[in-house]
Amino acid sequence: MRVVLLHPLAEPACAPGLSDAAGTLAVARAAQTAGFDAIGFADHPAPSRQWVDHGGHGAFDPLTALAFVAGVTDRIHLLTYLAVLPYRSPWLTLKQATTVDRLSDGRLSMTVGAGYLRSEFSVLGKDFARRNEDVDACLSLLRSAWGAHDHPVVNDGYHGTVVLDPDPVQDRLPLLIGGNSAASRRRAATVGDGWSPMIYDASWSAGNRTAPLSDLAGLAAGVADLHARSEEAGREPSSLTVQVDVPGDARLALDAPLEQHVDALAALSEAGATTAVLRPPASSLTACLEAVQRWGEEVRGLAAEV
Repeated sequence: MRVVLLHPLAEPACAPGLSDAAGTLAVARAAQTAGFDAIGFADHPAPSRQWVDHGGHGAFDPLTALAFVAGVTDRIHLLTYLAVLPYRSPWLTLKQATTVDRLSDGRLSMTVGAGYLRSEFSVLGKDFARRNEDVDACLSLLRSAWGAHDHPVVNDGYHGTVVLDPDPVQDRLPLLIGGNSAASRRRAATVGDGWSPMIYDASWSAGNRTAPLSDLAGLAAGVADLHARSEEAGREPSSLTVQVDVPGDARLALDAPLEQHVDALAALSEAGATTAVLRPPASSLTACLEAVQRWGEEVRGLAAEV
């Protein structure tokens, strides 16, 4: 089982010391030392006060934060978790992603999605009703441009030929498609490198405008559908990552009892997950760092065997 540490700023009421340069540097280095495969950052550039007051959270710009982390680490992979593609120009997303990949020596992966906060789309001047079309357009650009080393990027003919310089390090940007819906699995099976669902209760799913996925049986069914779609697309199902987040499961907290934590990871693996997103305590920098260190010392070896 591979593991991602989600930066604690994605938790409600995150302690201030976790959202400054020193705290972010400390968390990133601790995650690398503990053996996490990647560190992830969420994306909410303009959340409403109502959303924040009802359980929402703060966020860095994910690609900017990952550029910072790239400069203070040398091994851990860098993950957007997740980047809402319709919020930005596809060309700016391409440029930012290429920059982070280049400056991190090829450590970038992106979990991407369509977004769900209508108010955030409004503030950003984006068309909420077009978000799925915008996702597909951005995915198409990222896929066609990435890996075209020493070659210009050809647009649709209206803007002529665009050059991507400098090139990324990786030949293929790893793209994981976030969401619980059949549409997310279709994208994952055809243009992505994996699927990234969340297991949560039905009320959360409704609020986040995604299909309900409330238990491991639902996850297993979704993985089976993903694999069937990938075979139809002529791809090897085992090549796709299944990255799962279960925010409501206390057993997956970094400070959970050891046996319960490992059992929960094993259950995810049995249902088809290949990667788990884990959330550290956000009450203080000390609590976060202690939990990350403890996980690295006591759990990492066991998790790798799941």
